[in-house]
Amino acid sequence: MTDWIPLDEKELLREDDEGKAYQDANSPQDLQVLYLYDNQITVIEGLSYLRRLTHLYLANNAITAISGLDGLPNLQKLYLEHNSIQVISGLEAVPSLEELHVSSQRLPPGASLTFDPPSVAALGASLRVLTASSCGLTAPAVRGLAGLRRLRRLDLSHNALRAEEGAFEALDAAAGPSAAPLLANLDLRGNPLCRGPKYRDTIILMNDSLTTIDDEA
Repeated sequence: MTDWIPLDEKELLREDDEGKAYQDANSPQDLQVLYLYDNQITVIEGLSYLRRLTHLYLANNAITAISGLDGLPNLQKLYLEHNSIQVISGLEAVPSLEELHVSSQRLPPGASLTFDPPSVAALGASLRVLTASSCGLTAPAVRGLAGLRRLRRLDLSHNALRAEEGAFEALDAAAGPSAAPLLANLDLRGNPLCRGPKYRDTIILMNDSLTTIDDEA
C-alpha cells in the first residue's frame, strides 16, 4: 500500500524508496490512506472527494468535533487520538467503519468523553475495534456504547469507572453477551473498579466470549 504524507493541507506528496517526497501524478481521488497527524488541524473538512479513502490518521491535532466525513463511504479506520473531542458524533456517514481510535482526548478536568446515540447506532453493524482509554469515561458514558454488536476489541483502560457508580452494570449493557456477542478482548486496566475483590471473576462471568482481559488470556 502506498504511503502518503501531507506536507500541508493543500498539497499531498508521497515518498519514494529512499524516503524522498515527490508529487504524485495519479489522481488524489484514488487515495486510500491519508496521514494528517501531528498538525494543528481544528476542523475536518475538504475530504469528500476522497471516496476511496479507507484509513484516515488525524491523531494529535486540535480537533474539537467530528465533522466532514460525508462522502467517505469506504472509510474503515479512523484515528483521532490526542485531540480535544468531548462528544463522539458525526459518524453516521461512514457505515463501513471498522476501527475507531479516540484515546487520550484533552478534556477539561473532571469531564468525560461521551458517545452520541445516532453515531453508535450507525456503527452497530460494522465497528469491530474501539479504543477509548484515558478519556475520563464514567459508567453513563460506557452505557452509551450499547448496540455495537460486532465489537471484538474494546479498550476502556485508564478511565474513571467505579463499581459503586454502576460501572459493572454499564459494562454488562455495553459489553455483555447480548450487546456484544463477539467481544474477545476487553481492557479495563487503570480503572478504580479493578481494585475491587474478584474484579476479574466478575468480568469473566459477564461475557463468556472474552478470551483476553486486561491484556491477559
